[in-house]
Amino acid sequence: MKLFVYSYREFDEADYFQQAAEEYGIEIAFTAEEPSMENADFAEGYPYVSIITTKIDEELLKKFWNLGVRMISTRTIGYDHIDVEVAKRIGFHISHVTYSPECVADYTLMLMLMCIRKMKRIMQREELNDFSLPGIRGRELRGFTVGVIGTGRIGQAVIRDLSGFGCRIYAYDLYRNAEVERYAEYVELKEIYETCDMITLHMPLNDANYHMIDHDAIGKMRKGTVLINTARVSQCDRDAAHGVLHRRSGWGYGTSFRKKLCAA
Repeated sequence: MKLFVYSYREFDEADYFQQAAEEYGIEIAFTAEEPSMENADFAEGYPYVSIITTKIDEELLKKFWNLGVRMISTRTIGYDHIDVEVAKRIGFHISHVTYSPECVADYTLMLMLMCIRKMKRIMQREELNDFSLPGIRGRELRGFTVGVIGTGRIGQAVIRDLSGFGCRIYAYDLYRNAEVERYAEYVELKEIYETCDMITLHMPLNDANYHMIDHDAIGKMRKGTVLINTARVSQCDRDAAHGVLHRRSGWGYGTSFRKKLCAA
């Protein structure tokens, strides 16, 4: 078996690929570059290709196929960066990975607390040895109403963790879950937008929820609402979100896409 790996990160992936190569007898070649039309030839002679989040469109799929690639595996849960319909039509096998929902839930809770405790501002001041108090007064999560949109494995983990903080939890999903109802109340999406102090997204990306957080949705939210997106970046219209950040004091946006926290 021969595998070509794009977007290779030696600092955290080397040991895993080395173990797989030895355990399963895989011949592996690497590049730190993202796959593109210019470097697709690197994969010639390798039936299997591994990627991360680079967009794989019809043109690149056809080139890979002509080079002998027959399977593309993405080292992510999401696979919306691959044109799956075209891949199926050509004949590719596509795979993706899974990992513990707890790690995403932990990251989500971290973003929540950083937003409401103004940790970005505190850390910036600390770098300047400025330990003054004005402007860094935070809020307690206990007094929040939190809306969780998407109650799959990650959403459930977030809800379970949030329940320990004593906040009120609303949930929205097309399919209700009895376990979730132990900690949260299912409501309509409109109610989450209009009543929640904090909203967090936990859904796979599809056509129905692309840019679901748009100008209209944000317009329904209260001043001071914190929006956390550790799902798919395309579910939030970033132009709309960033526009609100400039217009509304106290509105916060946390996202895993850019590993950046924006909170007033």
